Amino acid sequence: NLEQRIKALEIDRIKVQFPSVSTKRVYSERDWEQINSSIKELKKSVGMN
Repeated sequence: NLEQRIKALEIDRIKVQFPSVSTKRVYSERDWEQINSSIKELKKSVGMN
């Protein structure tokens, strides 16, 4: 299922961008902006908006 794959990719992306923290950490606003823009790029690259 594509949505599950994207969810997994989002989590992987967060772990790659922030390797020293757990994905359960509360991110700062700037971190979230980076994560969200990364996720948008990721979705574009697999043809979703």
